[in-house]
Amino acid sequence: MNYLGIDWGYKKIGLATGSSETRIASPFGILEVKNFNQAIAKLEKIIKENDIDFLVIGKPLELSGAEKDNQLYDNFIDKIKSLGVKMDFIDERMSTKLANVLQKDFGRQDGRDDDLAAAAILQTYLDKQGKG
Repeated sequence: MNYLGIDWGYKKIGLATGSSETRIASPFGILEVKNFNQAIAKLEKIIKENDIDFLVIGKPLELSGAEKDNQLYDNFIDKIKSLGVKMDFIDERMSTKLANVLQKDFGRQDGRDDDLAAAAILQTYLDKQGKG
């Protein structure tokens, strides 16, 4: 099974890929977002071109673990559901912090770590699946 990890943001969407075979998430890229329809069209193309079977989407939560009231995120998820790809959600609270650490490991200094955050989200999911 091929996975696409998604770190959603208002302006940028970080992407990572992985598979059930390797159980390793790798940064894939960053989508610059101008509007939801454009983002969904780009995601649909990526899903088709890379034979993605499953989406793992970071879920923004409060530090307490409570769900954030985020209408833009909810609208984004509704649009993604229209693509008809299976999906699951995972807590993204620590993904950006981990991405900052990974940025140094990848030798990046440009501050663009959204794809690394997506990789952290997807890797967390794949690790949990391996234990299940």
